[in-house]
This record gives sequence, structure tokens and C-alpha cells, in this order.
Amino acid sequence: MIDGNKTTVKATAFKTPSNDARFRVSINESPIHIFSFDEKLQRFTDIEAGAKAEPIPATIEKAVGEQLYHLQQSIAA
Repeated sequence: MIDGNKTTVKATAFKTPSNDARFRVSINESPIHIFSFDEKLQRFTDIEAGAKAEPIPATIEKAVGEQLYHLQQSIAA
């Protein structure tokens, strides 16, 4: 639940040719958004959206980004 709303997130990890971690993310069956790690914020943030994707509300982007960070940490361990 994010902001009191049931939120379904599907995320698929991938690496860029330069070996940077990225996630393809769909929120509530939305078109794909690409999340990348932001060193300053210490979480993943939305850096690219498909042509038909609507902007993600900031609270949802932050919650998803923080969860992706924790997921990435557990994968790396």
C-alpha cells in the first residue's frame, strides 16, 4: 500500500553495457518505466518512461525506488 492505495509493482532487473544496474518497472499494469540508482538520493529513481507512460507521483516513485534499493542490496549480498 502506498498513500493508502493498493499498488502492484512488477520489476525486472537488468544491466547496461557499462554494467550499471537498472530496473524495468510497471506500476498497476502501467507502461514500463526505467529506474536507475541515484547516488545523491541513495535510491533508484525513474529516469525514462515509455511513450504511453504517465508520470509517476513522487510518493510512489520514492517508495518504489527505496524498495528497489533494498532488493538490489539483497541480490548483491
